[in-house]
Amino acid sequence: MIDRRKLWAVCSVLLACFFSVACGSEVTDEPGNMEVRWVIGGSTCAGSDVTTVHVTVYDEDGLVDGMTVPCQMGKATLEGLEPTLYNIQVDGFPAQTANPTYWGVVEGVSIRSGMTTESPVVEMAEKPGAIDLSWRFGNGKVCAFVGVDTIEIAIWDAHSNKIYQEVLPCAPELFVAEGEQTPPTEILYEGAKGIVIDGLYSGEYMLQALAYDGDPDSTPVYWSTVHPQVGHAQLTVVELVLEPCDSMGICF
Repeated sequence: MIDRRKLWAVCSVLLACFFSVACGSEVTDEPGNMEVRWVIGGSTCAGSDVTTVHVTVYDEDGLVDGMTVPCQMGKATLEGLEPTLYNIQVDGFPAQTANPTYWGVVEGVSIRSGMTTESPVVEMAEKPGAIDLSWRFGNGKVCAFVGVDTIEIAIWDAHSNKIYQEVLPCAPELFVAEGEQTPPTEILYEGAKGIVIDGLYSGEYMLQALAYDGDPDSTPVYWSTVHPQVGHAQLTVVELVLEPCDSMGICF
């Protein structure tokens, strides 16, 4: 036999829930957690000299949360994240250094209400640096007074591979330095004074500049060669001092 009192109690609860939603009562989602795991491709934390990692979580509005843990832990959990889509960035730091040497990014990780979500493994790779390049003439004159219109810049790596070549206007005011802007990391090239050449991995390079009084098919009139050492995630300042080529256009 059905207990009418119990049936009425159950119906009362269901009706209360129905009218609560129907009348516009606010329903909120509980925060969730995210477990972030990382690896260093082809190596280990010890093998890459990475002692700590900084895990950063950000959404379309910017930085949301972050934490620093020992690299060898291999994972970290960030708690209290609102259910939505997040991007994850993991930066690896050697001991007693302020610049990361390795990093990796995973995008579009969905947090579910009241649950712990395991993100895809963040694969860290070597973080490149950049050159902040400017030039001047050894005689103290400016581009217009030495008859130079364009500067051709070429860069070779330690294996003699040409990795960069570009023709630029000689006058500094005609080019603008632009930096990498990957949130939420601080803009690495914010203080650049010249042209930024990025995507350079740690090591020594040969940089050559040839200056022309017309297009690069003509004979160069000034030149300079330097061998900058670029570090991980660092902006290396390089100032070229351009000296005259000989009357035959031979620069040495």
